[in-house]
Amino acid sequence: DQQAFDVLRSTLEGWMEAGGTAQAAARRSIAQAVGNAWRSSHMGSLFNVRGLVLESVDLALLEDLPDLPGHYEAISRITLDNITATDQQMSRFLQRFSRVTRLDILGPGLSHVPQGLSALPRLSELSFEDTGLIIDQAAMDVFMSLPELSMLDISGNTLGELTHTAGLHARRLYMANMQL
Repeated sequence: DQQAFDVLRSTLEGWMEAGGTAQAAARRSIAQAVGNAWRSSHMGSLFNVRGLVLESVDLALLEDLPDLPGHYEAISRITLDNITATDQQMSRFLQRFSRVTRLDILGPGLSHVPQGLSALPRLSELSFEDTGLIIDQAAMDVFMSLPELSMLDISGNTLGELTHTAGLHARRLYMANMQL
């Protein structure tokens, strides 16, 4: 495991340096978060159950994040707090973490539920808390495409028009502060 971590660390260090001085602090923060998440996933410890946490990040900074599939697959939980991303950027980011079981997207930064969620076949817990999204049929279709989804939290968003929800697999659905 130490050798694998050394590969991850040296690869991310090269990525940090390639970003130049304007992006240095943000890239350093992202690289540290990825390293911490990977390390905690291998320690078998309950010390850091938060997984990968990125706060106030523009996912455009991650466009050239190196591909390290064996390393990213070890991360099973991601929290994105006040991130900014297009649907394409979010989809590319999520595709790197194919074994994620829990994803929390908190605060504004998205214009709609990203289609890239369907690339996460093991996703069982999903939160879009206070994202300011309209949860409409297009969003519900994405949620219904997740076969393992058992918990969905869409609290703090706006409920739009829904015509079909029978395919939603979630056993727990949270919808607080939605002006219902």
